[in-house]
Amino acid sequence: MINLSKATYDIRSGAITGKDSEIARAQRTISNTLGMYANTEGLDQATLDRLNYRVEVLKVDEIEGGLQFGTSYLYPGTINGEYFMTKGHYHAISNRSEFYLCLKGEGLLVLMDRDRRWWTEKVLPNSLHYIPGDVAHRLINTSDEILTVLACWNSDAGHDYASIEEEGFSVRYFKVDGKPTPVEQG
Repeated sequence: MINLSKATYDIRSGAITGKDSEIARAQRTISNTLGMYANTEGLDQATLDRLNYRVEVLKVDEIEGGLQFGTSYLYPGTINGEYFMTKGHYHAISNRSEFYLCLKGEGLLVLMDRDRRWWTEKVLPNSLHYIPGDVAHRLINTSDEILTVLACWNSDAGHDYASIEEEGFSVRYFKVDGKPTPVEQG
């Protein structure tokens, strides 16, 4: 369990500082996330090696009533016109909700219920987003800077990435004439 009195959070950058043993860090390159994108043909090694996104999370016990706290950094770019995005997930305990607070950048929060109905919310600095339980969620970076988002969720919620890996989201966003354009999926 983390001693929060020794951890700090920089609200401008999203950086969490403390002992390395208290902070979980992960990063995903384009090569780690190819299955998320509609068309990955013709990508060179430099593109495959680029960072797609990274996360920093304070390590806490995964208990009912506990809270998890972390930052996602989603890099700018497109893969054959499709914006960089996070993997997206439901929560393993499906009734668990989450908050996102945008610190920097611009993008979209794509939400999808179990009936595959989708909607999006514009993510801008200082925008706060409530993600209800039983709703899949994914960030998309539509700007030219890193999209930095603070997240807070139930520590026992877990992540169900498998459902999204199998079925995908029911919408994708492509850059068309310089603007984010939704393309519904079957």
